[in-house]
Amino acid sequence: MPISRPLSIAIVVAIPITIIIGASYFVINNYKPEKHTKNRKNKIIEITRHSTGSLNDQKFNHMMIDVYSMMSMARNIFPIDTTLAGREKSLSDIKDIGIYYWDRNIEVLDNLKKVNHEPEILDKLSAYQEYCKLSKTCYQLMYKAVDEHTSKYDEEIDRQFETMNKKYNEITGKE
Repeated sequence: MPISRPLSIAIVVAIPITIIIGASYFVINNYKPEKHTKNRKNKIIEITRHSTGSLNDQKFNHMMIDVYSMMSMARNIFPIDTTLAGREKSLSDIKDIGIYYWDRNIEVLDNLKKVNHEPEILDKLSAYQEYCKLSKTCYQLMYKAVDEHTSKYDEEIDRQFETMNKKYNEITGKE
């Protein structure tokens, strides 16, 4: 007995969909977040705490991923349009995206210090927090420079970027 045309179409459509759903289920259930994330320049920053499966370890790792994500979002305001036409958007980006995410990172890192009491990790969290504070200060200077439409802060901003780069290299171990 031959299979009817509608039944054969249903089989042809159902089999690939079943395979896709099965594969998706397998991938989702076997996905394990990596213990590192990439920053903008594809340098890998290790998350220094290896999970033992405890809720504190899981919370710590998720919060560190949030920190890296917010760092990336804060850095994504570049390039800054310093023309008069792009001034308002640049001011908004610096304040509402850049400074906002550096502030949030400082708060998250404070919370991470409460979750973790290992001296080595506390030192690293303090270094991250210092980096975020340096970045926030730099972004505030950039805001001031764009707002006043001046280049008188350029040298100070450049020095701030150098300090930030040194702190970043210290954190990543590339001194």
